[in-house]
Amino acid sequence: MGDANLVHVEDLAEFCASLVESELPELVIANVVGNEVPSWNAYFAAISSAVGNATLPRRSIGRTAWETRRFARRVIRKLAGKVPIGAVRGSFPAGLSDSPFESCATRLHVATDRARELGFVSRFGVDAGVRQAISQLRGNHEIS
Repeated sequence: MGDANLVHVEDLAEFCASLVESELPELVIANVVGNEVPSWNAYFAAISSAVGNATLPRRSIGRTAWETRRFARRVIRKLAGKVPIGAVRGSFPAGLSDSPFESCATRLHVATDRARELGFVSRFGVDAGVRQAISQLRGNHEIS
């Protein structure tokens, strides 16, 4: 669901360094995106897989039941917010969802031709970038 317009930080840094030495007008706007544009679902699944977890599960209930449940929770949270009882208000946390990708935009098209004209070259694909990031995080003991 949705396009993940990603760029590897090393590709971006190399591009920015090359621009410092070039003769450009005072203002240049260039959208920089890597060669691969996976869906957010595919990107998060790649991260999950790279850290050794199974892919995230799909919804286990039907769409109608899910929408009804979401609507009921919103109504109850609104009502609970008007009741001056802290325990009631705190019992309906806002961030619970078994579908974590529903808040991502479904489509975003980015014109990248200007960056390519200025010499941007993407060397890192999504899988290589995810593997490198996970390896670095493990090396820093930020994840196990």
